[in-house]
Amino acid sequence: MTLTTPTTATTTGAMAGRAATRPRLSRPAVLLPVAAAWTALAGLLFAGTGRFSLAAVEAACAGPAPDVTFAPAPAAVRDFARTCGAQGLAAYRDLQVVDLLYPAVTALLLAGLALLLGRRAGVRPALLTLAPALAAVGDYTENVAAWALVRAGTAAPDWVGPVFRTGSLVKNVASWAAWTSVLALAVWAFARWTLHRRRAA
Repeated sequence: MTLTTPTTATTTGAMAGRAATRPRLSRPAVLLPVAAAWTALAGLLFAGTGRFSLAAVEAACAGPAPDVTFAPAPAAVRDFARTCGAQGLAAYRDLQVVDLLYPAVTALLLAGLALLLGRRAGVRPALLTLAPALAAVGDYTENVAAWALVRAGTAAPDWVGPVFRTGSLVKNVASWAAWTSVLALAVWAFARWTLHRRRAA
């Protein structure tokens, strides 16, 4: 039998309350599988050289995919389709299949990390998740144009280039803001932890 005093009951209740109010995405049971999925997808896209990778597209098209270029000009997007040809566009299509998942998983990872690190910083959760959400929106906007490019090649509609450029701009700026925020929160959390240890010593 465990002896329960008013003090222990209050402490237990406070801990339970904090666990209940913690955003679900920031809980390790959710965040760890998301991080594992992101690592696998990022490795396939950026570190791999076979099918579904950026390297495969670059080899088939004699140049990088517009997805990794900051706000590519519409003419550059059309030139990419012309250089790729049918074989290169097939490799680009494989890349886009993986990119159906990558933006969402990245947004979940960044939002979860921001919520985990920022829950004691007094920052509103909506602000912590805004940049990751915008990055995903920009990436999927870019993907709409990319799929149109895959289907039509150089005959793609005129809207493809401007939509691609807009999506790329939003994706890159929001991604930079999201990753920078997570890094800043991590530094702040580490500094706070270090200060706490020194005071306790």
